[in-house]
Amino acid sequence: MSKLVQAIRSTNLEVHKADCMPLATITRNMDEQVVRGYDYLTKYKVQVAVGCEVYLRHTSELPLAIESSTRAIIEEVFGEFRRYHRELECALWDRNFDLAKNILKDMENQMFGY
Repeated sequence: MSKLVQAIRSTNLEVHKADCMPLATITRNMDEQVVRGYDYLTKYKVQVAVGCEVYLRHTSELPLAIESSTRAIIEEVFGEFRRYHRELECALWDRNFDLAKNILKDMENQMFGY
């Protein structure tokens, strides 16, 4: 399973709203204080947080920090697949298409966590 897949997190945002249902399903009982005719939905956020934190002496250093951070993030997300890329390249140069097919299958399993 890839690092990116493992980094997926969900967060309960503590936001609730009524689940909209047709008005015909809403019932009112005059003997009760609480009128219930619908359920509540809870909002969740599913995300992956990828980033870098940098300390700079001056804002003029920001472009270099952005460039190096971008490379670090790309390496973190995609670097684990570099081995598959190199193996696939060699298999294709050798015209070993069965091996190339197996490498692609292994890479897909690693990327999508099967």
